[in-house]
Amino acid sequence: MADSFGRGKVLRDRLPLPAPKGKMAVTERENRIFLAPENFSRYDALTDIVAAIDADATARWFTRYEPLLQQAWGELGTNGGSVRGALIAGLDLVLATPDLEGEIELVQPAVFYKYADPSVESLAEVQKLLIRAGPGNRNEIKARARSLRDALANSP
Repeated sequence: MADSFGRGKVLRDRLPLPAPKGKMAVTERENRIFLAPENFSRYDALTDIVAAIDADATARWFTRYEPLLQQAWGELGTNGGSVRGALIAGLDLVLATPDLEGEIELVQPAVFYKYADPSVESLAEVQKLLIRAGPGNRNEIKARARSLRDALANSP
């Protein structure tokens, strides 16, 4: 799980987090598709869960169990590194999510929407999810990620 997160994967099948309710809201105008602001509230429950995380308590828990987690990390056959490093890498990806301004254009080449801008579409899954969550939710999640990253980086 830490390895996937460190690579920017969204862990839908591993974490019991609420899925956004309803369909993605879009606005169509002049044969173009845009992410609609009313879509952002679909991610409020996820943001509330992340906002409830106590970064210092989480870092203390992690530090206590890190030897066991590192042992499991090695047994899973990961390519070296550390479980702490993977978590920090994932948090760094969250923090590096761009704060896009203005409307976000989408395309629909098949069933699912994609970002029209190739530089946005090429972002890690977790970053694209944060963009869909909207600026308010993204800022809250990034603030919590910063706190947790700092707590992990500064714990023994």
